[in-house]
Amino acid sequence: MNLTSIINDNKNCGLKSPTVFVIFIVLFINVCRANPTDTTDRLRQFNNPPVLASILVADAGPKIYQAGGHAAIRLQCPACGIDNVFSYETGTGDILTQLLGQAHGRFTSLALEQYLNIYRAEGRTVTSYPLNLTDSQTHDLWRILDKSVSSDISNNFNLRHNNCNSNVFAKITEALGKDTIIIDDKYLSMTNGALQRHVLNNRDPWSAALFNVGTGSAADDTDHWTTRTVPLIMGDFLDNCQIISSDGSCRPMLANHPTVLFNGNTQRPPSIFTPTTVAILLLLVTIIISWLDYNHRLNNIVFYANCLLLLLQTCGALLLLILAIIPASISSGWNWMFIPFNMLPAIIWTTARHRPLCRLFFISYGIACAIFVLAPSWTDQASIWTSLVSVAISLRTLSHYYTNTIP
Repeated sequence: MNLTSIINDNKNCGLKSPTVFVIFIVLFINVCRANPTDTTDRLRQFNNPPVLASILVADAGPKIYQAGGHAAIRLQCPACGIDNVFSYETGTGDILTQLLGQAHGRFTSLALEQYLNIYRAEGRTVTSYPLNLTDSQTHDLWRILDKSVSSDISNNFNLRHNNCNSNVFAKITEALGKDTIIIDDKYLSMTNGALQRHVLNNRDPWSAALFNVGTGSAADDTDHWTTRTVPLIMGDFLDNCQIISSDGSCRPMLANHPTVLFNGNTQRPPSIFTPTTVAILLLLVTIIISWLDYNHRLNNIVFYANCLLLLLQTCGALLLLILAIIPASISSGWNWMFIPFNMLPAIIWTTARHRPLCRLFFISYGIACAIFVLAPSWTDQASIWTSLVSVAISLRTLSHYYTNTIP
């Protein structure tokens, strides 16, 4: 029985046109459900034609958390007319939420043009790096990504361990099966945290500062290469990658030279207010306050300036404490910044500022900060601006408590 006979029978039975329309819609939905709707099924319809896989790298963006660029996976099937981009995205652009590991990320799928339009609007260059995968691996990769998108499952985003870069390589590694990715040992030794921070510092010094402070002693760790790279250095990185097959054969990870899909202009004029310049200004203010304090001038202004500096130091300590307590944050283990930024100065000053213990503590604290000036020599977490801040804290503390017996 066809659709026409059903309609005629309905007319003979006295059914009105709205009922016929409903029947038509129901049949139409059932027909649509019978046809494949996802990309994987469409590939099967075309007898699994060749699929091209590549990594897309977007240049640094205008926001702090975009300083390292963005990585995504592009899968295209010319025979099917499909060109999709699978991108690991978070639901928030709040840098504090990302530092604390409270942002959630998941894979989304967009048509290539939709994806490029996003970066065109921001003027960010997008480069395609073609991958040298087998046909079965590219089909597996598409199936894995389709499943990840349709599952709508998200996980905790982490700037160090679970980001766009690491998720891209996790999916590629899963699709490789028994094949493995290897990197030249000489280049692997270069892809450490210092290189990552150097790239970030050149793009946005504030992002590098936040990364350094938030990472803690893990800044000195030599961990997995997926957490030691950022998308911006993907070009040099992939050139040094090879894929080892289960039979022992070796092939380069890149199938061809990279192609620029959109050439933007993300060069921004250097900002005057970098962490280093702010630290210099803080040091100059501290010198002026210390001079006024030493000469017993403008005592009220000096007192309130001391309170403000202590408040800023305490706020920094609270942020570090939160990063250390929350398991999902990027911080791990000991944080060297606890030496200049900790809660003890505020606690001692509020509870024992009229006792000899207060003076003894702050002199010891000033000496510790003076030693921390040399921290860049033993940890990658410290830098010029942390040394300048330590000089300011040490100068203000020692100049006040060494020459004064009262707070």
